[in-house]
Amino acid sequence: MAGTWEVRRDVLLEAIRLLDLVPSQSGVPSSDFFMVVPDGEFKVWMSTAAGAIANVKIDGTGIWPYKKPFYLDRRLFTPFVSTFREIKNKFNFEFSRTENGDLRVRCGRPFEDFSPQPSVMGYGEVPKLTDAAKLVISEDLLALMKSAAGYAASEAGAPHLACVYLIPSKNGLELLASNQKTLFRAKYVGGHSFKEPIPFPPSMLSVIQAEGLKELVWSKPCVFARFAKGVVWQSISAQAERDFPAVEIRDSMIRGRKIIPAFTAKASKFARVMERLSLYLQYVRKEDQVVGISGTKGSETVFLVVRLPNTIIHETLVVMEPLKTAFKFDWPLDQVSGMFGGEVVEVRLEPEAGVSYVKCGLIELAMSTKRV
Repeated sequence: MAGTWEVRRDVLLEAIRLLDLVPSQSGVPSSDFFMVVPDGEFKVWMSTAAGAIANVKIDGTGIWPYKKPFYLDRRLFTPFVSTFREIKNKFNFEFSRTENGDLRVRCGRPFEDFSPQPSVMGYGEVPKLTDAAKLVISEDLLALMKSAAGYAASEAGAPHLACVYLIPSKNGLELLASNQKTLFRAKYVGGHSFKEPIPFPPSMLSVIQAEGLKELVWSKPCVFARFAKGVVWQSISAQAERDFPAVEIRDSMIRGRKIIPAFTAKASKFARVMERLSLYLQYVRKEDQVVGISGTKGSETVFLVVRLPNTIIHETLVVMEPLKTAFKFDWPLDQVSGMFGGEVVEVRLEPEAGVSYVKCGLIELAMSTKRV
């Protein structure tokens, strides 16, 4: 056996917790392996990378048994280490090199041997911070950002829309997002530290909620979440910075506000109806979760119907005033079920353009609507 490196159990478990803030991503090898690199005496750096990148410093004792980077399969290493979170023995973790070159990870009697892997690309080095600015995100702002993230496109599907676009103003922030089917806009009123528009990466939202966050820093083109023993960071999408359709989204919402509401309802009632429909349809494919919405002029009731091959689901919604005109259109349930955070919901229709506009509290949506 070669030299041995030892680390306290609580130290390694904390490192794993931080690394797990960047989850494994199918088809991204650098997210399936922790790269371990020695750094001087006694300490190593562990890294993983997918959309975001985590770099964690781990202090131990002894000598790390490899000079070159070692790639640990996190799919086996993490469960092995995490098992000892609840075990009462006080053994530290030992890392040593076996006679055939494998990495042996031991805690007391149990151990695992990991074979050396070919080099894995994609980890990157932590960029130097230039013109760094601390970002302060309140709970209210975070809630709006999480809502917006639900309408952001994926990096693979539309990289220029893979963000929550934040635009600072005198009194707060404007939040924009789009997944091509639905446009999102919200206004946050309150203090903030944003100095310029930022296409914020949605995957960093879970990171900034993590226990132990010291500060969130913006240093163009990256967002950094700093912890006591490491950093999780992600560069913004260059395509989003260049091509995000902020003006188009804003203009669409302004156009929608000029339309007389088709109906207005209490948000709490609308939310309950949508929650029930979501429960009814929880095992149905998303593409089949389409709600037909209709109303008759002069009525105070809106009818909601979901038609499936073998089932028809009916719900009703009492509105706040008699309907001024008849209407009938379809909505994708998943695009509206989580937005009812205000007191009143206003729905406006633009049948010629195939668009419906929904406003509730601070949030506005513009959705592609199928007229029936």
